[in-house]
Amino acid sequence: MLSESGIYAIRACEILAQLDDHSVVPTREISSELDLSNEYLVKILQKLKKAGIIRSQKGAGGGVQLNMDAGDVTLHQIIKATNPSFLDHLNPSDIEALKVKHENLYQMLDRQIVDIQQFLKTTTLKYFTDFRSGNQATN
Repeated sequence: MLSESGIYAIRACEILAQLDDHSVVPTREISSELDLSNEYLVKILQKLKKAGIIRSQKGAGGGVQLNMDAGDVTLHQIIKATNPSFLDHLNPSDIEALKVKHENLYQMLDRQIVDIQQFLKTTTLKYFTDFRSGNQATN
């Protein structure tokens, strides 16, 4: 299950993705918008910074911003930085024991896990943000 910190990491990045490239947002603004303590948010953001997803700027006009274009950041990258144990559970080989006992269930789970992995690896932050805000163009 995706942890609370993984969910908040995605939501924080979603806020940052909606800004222009030069905007820096104080962490207190993000924590207020997420109704989350600033201390907890800072711990999450430190993991995103270590992964190179965001950058921070200290000082009076400081804050955080994406370190790359939102179209280049995937949900997989955000989750890997903040909640890697979630991704560990998305390994088809981990359910090998089920294959012997429940072949049909194994095949169904295997397809779902592959689909989830593919979704996380190909869904960019920009697409996710546009979709959630209703700005996603339909094909």
